[in-house]
Amino acid sequence: MAAAPYYLGYLILPSVVIGQQIGGIATFMTVALMFGLVPLIDPLFGRARADTTPESATAAPSSFGHRVATAFWLPLQTGLLVWLVIEFANVTRHRLSSRASCSQWVSRPARWALRSGTN
Repeated sequence: MAAAPYYLGYLILPSVVIGQQIGGIATFMTVALMFGLVPLIDPLFGRARADTTPESATAAPSSFGHRVATAFWLPLQTGLLVWLVIEFANVTRHRLSSRASCSQWVSRPARWALRSGTN
């Protein structure tokens, strides 16, 4: 139970994936989760009251649960970021190829300005 608060951060991973896949308002699910749900869950774990000396505060936790929580964080976050970049590139490439060409993108604002009658 002492390592449980370290696993709250892992709620970010599925919320980002679900938000990206669903889109729309679901993209803000991660923000709502981290600033809404996690602060409500956090008091359930309580505060550490064992030893609060400066020497023990700098010492790394040695339980297996702490090691697992911190060991998998960097690879999972890196994998999530790489996946998001690939997804963003695929979506952008698809949208650009299925819409207007580059010259049409450049000339479109000029046509809008001429139609609106602005000087």
